[in-house]
Amino acid sequence: MNSIKTGSTFSASLKLLNSKTKQPIIIDDAISVNAVITNLNNKLISNVDIQIPDQNAYTGFIILEVNSNETNNWPIGDANLNLTFKINDKIIKGDSYKFMIERG
Repeated sequence: MNSIKTGSTFSASLKLLNSKTKQPIIIDDAISVNAVITNLNNKLISNVDIQIPDQNAYTGFIILEVNSNETNNWPIGDANLNLTFKINDKIIKGDSYKFMIERG
């Protein structure tokens, strides 16, 4: 299981792929991404900043980040990164990734 220490920057990059063609999806204004960190009881620990890099250079990529000042206050234990992807305000996919928060 992946882990992060309190006081460290939480950072991840994801590449969105078309499930049929496996080709990257260009992230435009029709696509929205939401990400939050919750405990295993689904209580909010933190919102996640989402950056969408230049899609011509990095097609399909998104960058997720929570700065170290905020992770410094995270509780120790298991947590989930919960992602929701929408196209034209319709949810097309939701994923959850479990990880461990350790004392920094």
